[in-house]
Amino acid sequence: AYAGARQGHLVDLFHAAGLRDVEETVLEADLEHATFDDWWDPFTAGVGPAGSYAAGLGDAAREALRNRCRADFATEPFTIAAKAWAARGRA
Repeated sequence: AYAGARQGHLVDLFHAAGLRDVEETVLEADLEHATFDDWWDPFTAGVGPAGSYAAGLGDAAREALRNRCRADFATEPFTIAAKAWAARGRA
């Protein structure tokens, strides 16, 4: 798993590093995509962990993944809601 990929993990890491007064928050952002291809294209370039996975698939498996994702985003434009956990602490 990736560091900070689940709620509470950054707090655990900060405490393990000896930080105190650790506070956690959630950052949220919405990103509207005009078309499915606007959303899909970065995955084909291997951007991020999901893109690395998609780029590593064979042609048939990547097309199957694309078609499955396309079914989920049938209406354009569409908005993706993202969350990221953030933390701060004192040494």
